[in-house]
Amino acid sequence: MRKTVDNQPVVEYRLRPAVGLRILGFGCIALVVPVLIELARRTVDALDVTAIAILAWLSLAVAAAILLVGGWLLVDRRPRLRLDATACTVRSAYGLRATTVPWKDIRDVRLVPAPGGAVLLLERGDGRAATVQPRYLDGARAVIEEQLRSRLDSAYGYRPVRPEDFAPEPGSPAGEESES
Repeated sequence: MRKTVDNQPVVEYRLRPAVGLRILGFGCIALVVPVLIELARRTVDALDVTAIAILAWLSLAVAAAILLVGGWLLVDRRPRLRLDATACTVRSAYGLRATTVPWKDIRDVRLVPAPGGAVLLLERGDGRAATVQPRYLDGARAVIEEQLRSRLDSAYGYRPVRPEDFAPEPGSPAGEESES
Protein backbone atom coordinates (compact mmCIF):
# COMPACT_ATOMS: atom_id res chain seq x y z
CA MET A 1 0.00 0.00 0.00
CA ARG A 2 1.46 3.34 -1.02
CA LYS A 3 1.82 6.18 1.48
CA THR A 4 1.13 9.84 0.84
CA VAL A 5 2.75 12.94 2.26
CA ASP A 6 0.65 12.84 5.43
CA ASN A 7 1.50 9.16 5.93
CA GLN A 8 -2.08 8.18 5.06
CA PRO A 9 -2.42 5.16 2.82
CA VAL A 10 -3.79 5.62 -0.67
CA VAL A 11 -7.00 3.62 -0.97
CA GLU A 12 -8.23 2.53 -4.40
CA TYR A 13 -11.47 0.82 -5.31
CA ARG A 14 -11.85 -0.88 -8.66
CA LEU A 15 -14.94 -1.97 -10.57
CA ARG A 16 -16.47 -5.25 -9.44
CA PRO A 17 -15.69 -8.00 -11.97
CA ALA A 18 -19.37 -8.95 -11.89
CA VAL A 19 -20.23 -5.75 -13.79
CA GLY A 20 -18.09 -6.71 -16.78
CA LEU A 21 -19.29 -10.31 -16.62
CA ARG A 22 -22.94 -9.22 -16.70
CA ILE A 23 -22.35 -7.10 -19.77
CA LEU A 24 -20.46 -9.97 -21.42
CA GLY A 25 -23.39 -12.26 -20.66
CA PHE A 26 -25.82 -9.77 -22.15
CA GLY A 27 -23.61 -9.58 -25.26
CA CYS A 28 -23.65 -13.35 -25.60
CA ILE A 29 -27.44 -13.33 -25.38
CA ALA A 30 -27.53 -10.50 -27.94
CA LEU A 31 -25.64 -12.79 -30.36
CA VAL A 32 -28.79 -14.88 -30.59
CA VAL A 33 -30.62 -12.07 -32.45
CA PRO A 34 -28.48 -12.08 -35.63
CA VAL A 35 -28.47 -15.89 -35.64
CA LEU A 36 -32.28 -15.98 -35.49
CA ILE A 37 -32.58 -13.29 -38.17
CA GLU A 38 -30.23 -15.21 -40.46
CA LEU A 39 -32.04 -18.48 -39.77
CA ALA A 40 -35.38 -16.87 -40.65
CA ARG A 41 -33.90 -15.28 -43.77
CA ARG A 42 -32.56 -18.59 -45.05
CA THR A 43 -35.68 -20.65 -44.27
CA VAL A 44 -38.43 -18.23 -45.38
CA ASP A 45 -38.09 -17.16 -49.01
CA ALA A 46 -40.07 -13.95 -48.47
CA LEU A 47 -37.48 -12.73 -45.94
CA ASP A 48 -34.53 -13.25 -48.28
CA VAL A 49 -34.11 -9.55 -49.05
CA THR A 50 -31.22 -7.16 -48.66
CA ALA A 51 -32.91 -5.21 -45.84
CA ILE A 52 -33.11 -8.33 -43.66
CA ALA A 53 -29.45 -9.14 -44.38
CA ILE A 54 -28.48 -5.60 -43.37
CA LEU A 55 -30.55 -5.96 -40.19
CA ALA A 56 -28.68 -9.19 -39.36
CA TRP A 57 -25.30 -7.49 -39.86
CA LEU A 58 -26.34 -4.47 -37.77
CA SER A 59 -27.55 -6.67 -34.91
CA LEU A 60 -24.27 -8.59 -35.10
CA ALA A 61 -22.35 -5.29 -34.87
CA VAL A 62 -24.39 -4.22 -31.81
CA ALA A 63 -23.77 -7.58 -30.10
CA ALA A 64 -20.04 -7.30 -30.87
CA ALA A 65 -19.95 -3.78 -29.40
CA ILE A 66 -21.66 -5.00 -26.22
CA LEU A 67 -19.13 -7.83 -25.97
CA LEU A 68 -16.23 -5.39 -26.44
CA VAL A 69 -17.52 -3.07 -23.70
CA GLY A 70 -18.03 -6.00 -21.31
CA GLY A 71 -14.56 -7.37 -22.07
CA TRP A 72 -12.97 -3.95 -21.62
CA LEU A 73 -14.67 -3.45 -18.25
CA LEU A 74 -13.48 -6.87 -17.18
CA VAL A 75 -9.80 -6.23 -17.96
CA ASP A 76 -9.66 -2.49 -17.14
CA ARG A 77 -7.94 -2.29 -13.75
CA ARG A 78 -7.95 1.49 -13.33
CA PRO A 79 -9.41 2.51 -9.96
CA ARG A 80 -12.94 3.95 -10.03
CA LEU A 81 -12.43 5.63 -6.65
CA ARG A 82 -9.06 6.79 -5.31
CA LEU A 83 -8.63 8.36 -1.89
CA ASP A 84 -5.38 10.00 -0.85
CA ALA A 85 -4.37 12.72 1.59
CA THR A 86 -5.06 15.61 -0.78
CA ALA A 87 -7.99 14.62 -2.98
CA CYS A 88 -10.67 12.14 -3.94
CA THR A 89 -10.68 10.96 -7.57
CA VAL A 90 -13.93 9.54 -8.91
CA ARG A 91 -13.95 7.83 -12.31
CA SER A 92 -17.27 7.10 -14.03
CA ALA A 93 -18.45 3.49 -14.18
CA TYR A 94 -17.32 3.14 -17.80
CA GLY A 95 -14.03 4.91 -17.06
CA LEU A 96 -14.51 7.65 -19.64
CA ARG A 97 -13.64 10.57 -17.38
CA ALA A 98 -12.18 11.12 -13.95
CA THR A 99 -13.04 13.93 -11.57
CA THR A 100 -10.50 14.89 -8.91
CA VAL A 101 -11.93 16.84 -6.01
CA PRO A 102 -9.62 18.22 -3.29
CA TRP A 103 -10.85 17.39 0.21
CA LYS A 104 -11.06 21.08 1.09
CA ASP A 105 -13.59 21.58 -1.75
CA ILE A 106 -15.96 18.89 -0.43
CA ARG A 107 -18.58 20.28 1.93
CA ASP A 108 -20.45 17.08 2.81
CA VAL A 109 -20.74 13.36 2.07
CA ARG A 110 -24.33 12.12 1.96
CA LEU A 111 -25.97 8.80 1.21
CA VAL A 112 -28.75 9.47 -1.31
CA PRO A 113 -31.34 6.91 -2.43
CA ALA A 114 -31.38 6.30 -6.18
CA PRO A 115 -33.38 3.97 -8.44
CA GLY A 116 -30.54 1.42 -8.80
CA GLY A 117 -29.41 1.65 -5.17
CA ALA A 118 -27.99 4.25 -2.83
CA VAL A 119 -25.21 6.53 -4.07
CA LEU A 120 -22.73 8.61 -2.11
CA LEU A 121 -22.98 12.27 -3.02
CA LEU A 122 -19.88 14.42 -2.51
CA GLU A 123 -21.26 17.96 -2.26
CA ARG A 124 -18.80 20.64 -3.25
CA GLY A 125 -18.72 24.18 -1.96
CA ASP A 126 -19.45 25.62 -5.41
CA GLY A 127 -22.79 23.79 -5.70
CA ARG A 128 -21.56 20.96 -7.90
CA ALA A 129 -21.48 17.35 -6.75
CA ALA A 130 -19.64 14.15 -7.56
CA THR A 131 -21.37 10.81 -7.17
CA VAL A 132 -19.86 7.53 -6.06
CA GLN A 133 -21.86 4.41 -6.87
CA PRO A 134 -20.68 1.88 -4.28
CA ARG A 135 -22.74 -0.95 -5.78
CA TYR A 136 -20.27 -1.07 -8.69
CA LEU A 137 -17.11 -0.94 -6.54
CA ASP A 138 -15.23 -3.85 -5.00
CA GLY A 139 -15.77 -2.71 -1.41
CA ALA A 140 -18.64 -2.61 1.06
CA ARG A 141 -20.74 0.56 0.97
CA ALA A 142 -20.38 1.15 4.72
CA VAL A 143 -16.57 0.89 4.52
CA ILE A 144 -16.36 3.22 1.51
CA GLU A 145 -18.64 5.74 3.22
CA GLU A 146 -16.62 5.60 6.45
CA GLN A 147 -13.34 6.12 4.59
CA LEU A 148 -14.74 9.08 2.67
CA ARG A 149 -16.03 10.68 5.88
CA SER A 150 -12.83 10.06 7.84
CA ARG A 151 -10.67 11.51 5.04
CA LEU A 152 -12.94 14.54 4.86
CA ASP A 153 -12.79 15.01 8.65
CA SER A 154 -9.03 14.65 8.58
CA ALA A 155 -8.73 17.29 5.82
CA TYR A 156 -10.68 19.77 7.94
CA GLY A 157 -8.63 18.94 11.04
CA TYR A 158 -11.37 17.08 12.87
CA ARG A 159 -10.44 14.08 14.92
CA PRO A 160 -12.54 11.45 16.66
CA VAL A 161 -13.53 12.12 20.25
CA ARG A 162 -11.89 9.69 22.64
CA PRO A 163 -12.91 8.96 26.24
CA GLU A 164 -9.48 10.02 27.51
CA ASP A 165 -10.14 13.52 26.11
CA PHE A 166 -12.69 13.95 28.91
CA ALA A 167 -10.72 12.30 31.70
CA PRO A 168 -10.04 14.61 34.67
CA GLU A 169 -6.58 16.03 35.04
CA PRO A 170 -4.44 14.32 37.70
CA GLY A 171 -4.67 16.19 41.00
CA SER A 172 -7.81 18.10 40.08
CA PRO A 173 -10.98 17.56 42.08
CA ALA A 174 -12.99 15.32 39.74
CA GLY A 175 -16.71 15.31 40.24
CA GLU A 176 -16.63 17.55 43.32
CA GLU A 177 -18.99 20.49 43.46
CA SER A 178 -17.60 23.82 44.58
CA GLU A 179 -19.15 25.29 47.70
CA SER A 180 -20.38 28.86 47.50
